[in-house]
Amino acid sequence: MIGILLIVVGLILFAAAAVVHQGVVSFNNACAQNPACTPQADPSGAITGAGVGVLLLGVVLLVVGVNIYRKG
Repeated sequence: MIGILLIVVGLILFAAAAVVHQGVVSFNNACAQNPACTPQADPSGAITGAGVGVLLLGVVLLVVGVNIYRKG
């Protein structure tokens, strides 16, 4: 059960990273028109990395759980 939950959380983190990246790109494009504006840093890489870690942990837990269930 925890493995499935972690897989879902990992996929949600991937979606959140895409939304954050799009927002930062949109802001930075608008910011380029104003010389007094400071562009934002893009944290989507860190969010994606967290999503990969959570997703891998979820897959490992799911495989271990299925193996334990099959052995009885």
